[in-house]
Amino acid sequence: MSNRLRSPTIAMICFTAVSVWAMHVELRAFSGASGIARAGQPGLTITPDIGLSNWSIQHALRNCGAELSPSVSAFRTSRHRQATARICSSIAYAALQKIPTHGFAHFISAASERELGNPSESLRSFRQSIKYAPFEGWIAERRFVHAVNSGDTEVMDVLQPDIATLLSTQSGAELLAVYYGHPSDLPPRINRAFMSASPAQEQRFINLLRRKLSSG
Repeated sequence: MSNRLRSPTIAMICFTAVSVWAMHVELRAFSGASGIARAGQPGLTITPDIGLSNWSIQHALRNCGAELSPSVSAFRTSRHRQATARICSSIAYAALQKIPTHGFAHFISAASERELGNPSESLRSFRQSIKYAPFEGWIAERRFVHAVNSGDTEVMDVLQPDIATLLSTQSGAELLAVYYGHPSDLPPRINRAFMSASPAQEQRFINLLRRKLSSG
């Protein structure tokens, strides 16, 4: 009887130990990624640690996506933006070592390199992002916002396919309506995307645009 009880007990102890170790790894990833918000503090060094799981990778990258977004960066000092970009560039690199086809990691790399003043490397990463995640609407939205705010026509050319992807979703179409006319070459780009859009998608965007214009 004691032998029969001992094996399951030992197995349970081992399982618990592994679970605790895994939780420790995840918590290190969480605290490391969350530390990005404090990256601008003097004398603070953060070593990216994204753990072993896909959850850790995705969490760290999403944290970077929030910190690198134009709406947040606009309220950061140049020093803080540069520090954040360096950390996120390292996180993206580590993620891509694990998953080379990770489209969102390539986007984080692109956004980081642009902030660090490396436009050619940023453009290469944008190309990789759209190559590996061409129809992911939530990634396309983030690529589009960064492209528009960069004012770089070459980036907009690379991300032209994203406009067609945005037209296919409600939130994407709403985003296009918000930015319509800014930059000035966006309307012709949207018109080109209409060639691959369905009549329903085209009508939805027109309705959104009319609503925007009527509301002032």
